[in-house]
Amino acid sequence: MDYNNEAKENRLEELKINIIAYQGKIEEAERTHAVNEYTLSAWKKELKAFESEMDSLKNSPENEITLNFD
Repeated sequence: MDYNNEAKENRLEELKINIIAYQGKIEEAERTHAVNEYTLSAWKKELKAFESEMDSLKNSPENEITLNFD
């Protein structure tokens, strides 16, 4: 595996972890009403961004990697 593919695999693993963590945070917050709607909305937007980046990486050619840190 070359450097780009290794970096891509590492980023995909990070995204999986972030997605699972945010799904748990969101589910818990919705169940307990522990956070305000603004915070919950921000978490949902971050989750969508992680999912979008993961889809983009999964669909990119093997030797191409694009990371967005917006």
